[in-house]
Amino acid sequence: MSRLSAGRIVGKGISDRVLYALAPAKEEVLQLGDGGESFTFSGHGFVRVSRDTVNVTGDVRAISVKVSGTPKLLVNGKPAEASVESGVLHYQR
Repeated sequence: MSRLSAGRIVGKGISDRVLYALAPAKEEVLQLGDGGESFTFSGHGFVRVSRDTVNVTGDVRAISVKVSGTPKLLVNGKPAEASVESGVLHYQR
């Protein structure tokens, strides 16, 4: 059985998602969803949403996260393709 932990931290101009999974197998991909957002990841991940950028680090395979406008997406420091529909940014590796 996998155990998931996630938290949302909101500050002036930023909104963070911290993702952590304690799973029997490191390769296991876990999906967590709440309030119209979802995250598929393995092990751990970090998502920072700011006005102009969504910055993702860790072994994050897919996200759907609420945004304003059309921010650029960086995954582990590299630009990545994403779509924005109805205020939600979608990315899948």
